[in-house]
Amino acid sequence: MPLSAADRLAILELLARGLRALDAGDGEAAATCFTADGVLDVPPHGRFEGREAIAAFVRAHEAAAEHGSQHWTNNVILEGHEDGVRLSCYLLGFDLGVGAGGGPAIAWLALVDAELRREDGEWRLASFRRSLLGSRAGEG
Repeated sequence: MPLSAADRLAILELLARGLRALDAGDGEAAATCFTADGVLDVPPHGRFEGREAIAAFVRAHEAAAEHGSQHWTNNVILEGHEDGVRLSCYLLGFDLGVGAGGGPAIAWLALVDAELRREDGEWRLASFRRSLLGSRAGEG
């Protein structure tokens, strides 16, 4: 299923809103980016099913980050299919305030595989899996 430019932009904005909500520790805003039965799978932290579990994880995860964090995406690929959209991208995680001079430091690099579908007329994440890459794969 080919995606329209409007669909592509809506999905990219959804991804950005979700990650900004994660960085802010706003569990409710992050959870609204998922379908009601959505799944967030972020090893080694765990697998979280449903908006309530996702919101609780986001709040706890960011509260535990001593200096805060920031997530950046790159090389986003969107592939439409009969049931929705498959999203693949790289995700770079930064720890804030731990680098030289108190600036950000790269914490990890990951590959994201996600599935999206429309719910109530809006694109939502049905699943989001982060797979850490490289030698620091046990962190993050």
